[in-house]
Amino acid sequence: MASTVAGSTKNVNPSEGEKGPAQATGLPTPNATPGPDVSRNDAEKVRKGADIEAEIQRILQSETDLSTLGLDEASSTEDRLLALRTIGCKIHYEHSGHKPKKEANKALQKLCDAATRLGVEPAYATAVFHWDGQKDLMAEDSEDSDSSDSDDAMEQDSVPVPPESVDEIYQKATPFVQKLASDTNDKDAHNGIAALNTEIIKATKEYNELHKNNKAKRVSKTQWEIPLRFFQEHYSLVVANYNILATDPNNDEARQKVEMGKKLISDAVLRNHWPADWALNLILPEQNRSPSTPFKYPWPTLQTDDGLIIGVRKRAVGGHQVCVETTTPDGRTVRRPSKRLRLKKLGNFKASIKQTDHFLFQDLKMTIPGEIQTRSFTAECTEHFTRSSQGAPAHRYRTARRFNK
Repeated sequence: MASTVAGSTKNVNPSEGEKGPAQATGLPTPNATPGPDVSRNDAEKVRKGADIEAEIQRILQSETDLSTLGLDEASSTEDRLLALRTIGCKIHYEHSGHKPKKEANKALQKLCDAATRLGVEPAYATAVFHWDGQKDLMAEDSEDSDSSDSDDAMEQDSVPVPPESVDEIYQKATPFVQKLASDTNDKDAHNGIAALNTEIIKATKEYNELHKNNKAKRVSKTQWEIPLRFFQEHYSLVVANYNILATDPNNDEARQKVEMGKKLISDAVLRNHWPADWALNLILPEQNRSPSTPFKYPWPTLQTDDGLIIGVRKRAVGGHQVCVETTTPDGRTVRRPSKRLRLKKLGNFKASIKQTDHFLFQDLKMTIPGEIQTRSFTAECTEHFTRSSQGAPAHRYRTARRFNK
């Protein structure tokens, strides 16, 4: 907006000022905006370039799919998708400015392949690889959830079914893949898979040539390759923890890792249309909840078909009654009076009780120490044995209900 200044017939625009070496009248001309700090911008570019170079070299030198994404075993599929998008956009061969592009392209392809093998949907990996440098890939999730074409989206997310020629190569590869489960460094398996991957790339090229006029049908030349590193990494993880379970069935951490690894491999087999024989069908050892060694009582016992006789008591009516110990299938120890067994039928056992010097079994009044009524009976029985052998009074056992505690 122009303004008229007193003492002057000129209209002056404040945003422009007056042309010339000096302005005699009107509003003062503001100072020009300082130019960008060129040296600082150059330094920032150098720093970003070095950071991108380091990331590309890290990916190219990584040995496992998880290390390629910079993650560990505890990472979720969401974590892996986020890493794919973040790192992929950072090193993208078309938009990162990294030279040579071929090196960045190779790193990006490796990153996308690793993410796909670790459970990220192939459609997401494809979106990262063909990123235009502007689209917000993080917004795709909300867009997908609002899309009315959910069936089409699911179809795009699935791995393309390989042609029959590739499927036949998979069948030929089965013995080599299974060898990896026994030895992930087996040279014959490595060489066999490498040779068959060459055949797969050739078959893929023929497939793409067949569909050269249909862009939606064409796939990456490595789409159906057998991922050697994937099987090395996850087979070794499962087998190592399975061996731990073989010696320690109660190791919950090893059991969880085996189950997690088995599921991850099975899901990958199903998603990638690999032969079912490539999954690991391991039967986990049952957990052992019973004590590793049975408690040894410091007084005479007798094993019978009804259980282990661990004591007796004299009743006012019905004669002596024996107490038996049994173990349930889930490892619990149960002690109870036997309704079937009577001491008069066990002559040898009765004689051994009378002859013992370790406990006060006179007149068969001593049976089970009172301390055995508690849960942690092992140490208390030993304590009672020490006191009894020193002449301390022995105890009668109580009731069956008290025994089962």
